[in-house]
Amino acid sequence: MALQIAAEYLKTTRPQADGKRWVPVVASKLVRSSPGRGYAHACALGLGRRQGMRQQAFLQSIGVPRQSSITVLSDGGDDISHACKLPAATARVLDWFHIGMRFEQLLLSLRGRRGAEAYTKYRLQGDVIASKWLLWNGRKERCFEELEALRRETGWVGAHNPLGGLIRYLRGCSDLLVNYARRRALSLPISSAGAESAVDYVIGQRMNGTGTCAGLARANSLLQVRCAVLNGLDVRNFMRWYPPGRQFAPLPRARLLS
Repeated sequence: MALQIAAEYLKTTRPQADGKRWVPVVASKLVRSSPGRGYAHACALGLGRRQGMRQQAFLQSIGVPRQSSITVLSDGGDDISHACKLPAATARVLDWFHIGMRFEQLLLSLRGRRGAEAYTKYRLQGDVIASKWLLWNGRKERCFEELEALRRETGWVGAHNPLGGLIRYLRGCSDLLVNYARRRALSLPISSAGAESAVDYVIGQRMNGTGTCAGLARANSLLQVRCAVLNGLDVRNFMRWYPPGRQFAPLPRARLLS
């Protein structure tokens, strides 16, 4: 099993306690090796101290034992680190989708580099592609050497440029880098594309338009109902998740039906 995790921000119609008009949201999707339904989960951050327990509660609600071996795929952001900490001895893999995007940004920067000859641009782009190939095949140390050599040749120092940002990102997540070519050959997931699609369905289509939620509690409530519909579950389970003793202000009827 693989748990794909992605982070997103949800707009709100009124400022929060800190003055911000957005709420951080973590969305995840469980993908099994055997054919079958995938299960999505999303929650708004900031409702309690034990936020890391939400992911485990989601897995247990769909019948995944507590000590099951699960591979977690995500980017290297600190905002989702709590969601990646599961009690079992799981493996965490840095999402290849975000790695590929950073390499593409570097290639675009080299193509538009001023004062460089066309042949020099072509050669530098070839070095970037070679570094990406090394990383894809699990040779991360060689990849770092090639990127550092590229830094010396371009003169791009620091991390406030596409090359420096890529090097810092990969080195900071070095323990999460694997042989992606081998995983692909074994038909194992290498990206969090499923979680990104869950973000688009759960958050983007419903909650970032005109029907934006008014606050943190309402946002989290609608996220749970939205995921229940996506998972094909009876939304009456919402009464079990949030018993009658825990009251929330009712939403307008028009918004509930949108």
